[in-house]
Amino acid sequence: MDEIKNMLSIWKDRIAQTGTFIMPYAEDAEYIGSSAYFYVKQFNQARFFEGEPQSVNRFKEILDNAKAAGYEFATPSEVLAEGNVFENEYVDNIENGVAWHGGTAKAWANTEYSRIMDPVCLSILNGIKAVAEKLGETLDTLNTDLNNAMMALASAWVSDSRWPPAPTSPGRFNVRESLDDMYKANEAIANAMEKGGIAQKRGLYSPNLMKTQIKAIDDLLMGMKYFGE
Repeated sequence: MDEIKNMLSIWKDRIAQTGTFIMPYAEDAEYIGSSAYFYVKQFNQARFFEGEPQSVNRFKEILDNAKAAGYEFATPSEVLAEGNVFENEYVDNIENGVAWHGGTAKAWANTEYSRIMDPVCLSILNGIKAVAEKLGETLDTLNTDLNNAMMALASAWVSDSRWPPAPTSPGRFNVRESLDDMYKANEAIANAMEKGGIAQKRGLYSPNLMKTQIKAIDDLLMGMKYFGE
């Protein structure tokens, strides 16, 4: 905590020297209450999501110290509403594909798990779009079934089931969850087509064929050996 207090002090001095700026601070939600991928990333140990109840207190301590140091908390929308924005001429210099903690989004997209799952997810997304258009909807006005499909697809596409690459790997549970979500998304699209009276229009999207495609990658992925097994 002394190091964090010192960091807050240094940033406070920079504010005084350079003028006001937005200092976003965030923590991966899974690290509040659990160890998440900490041991995998830091110690190359196959320990996933172990309970860390004291992390809640540690996070609160950071927030309390930031407030005591004079920092104000605000959501992005609140900051924008106050008009404290400026144009950043260097945005286009940020490398396409850059990501967090030393990795790149391109690396996430190029693991063997991504290369297997992403094409299936993309096919499901295209199906949602095609069915929505046929039903006279947009991605902003999806009915309940198509919205459920989109939510399940978003969960299926989550990065943790595609990362990290060798010599470690995702947890089997992460990959299993993504596969289950693909099935859910596919079923939700089928429901939308049935209720919309277009179940026979399989040229738009075929839930039956997509189910066999998901099952094919399910067998392939579940047949792999995962980190720690």
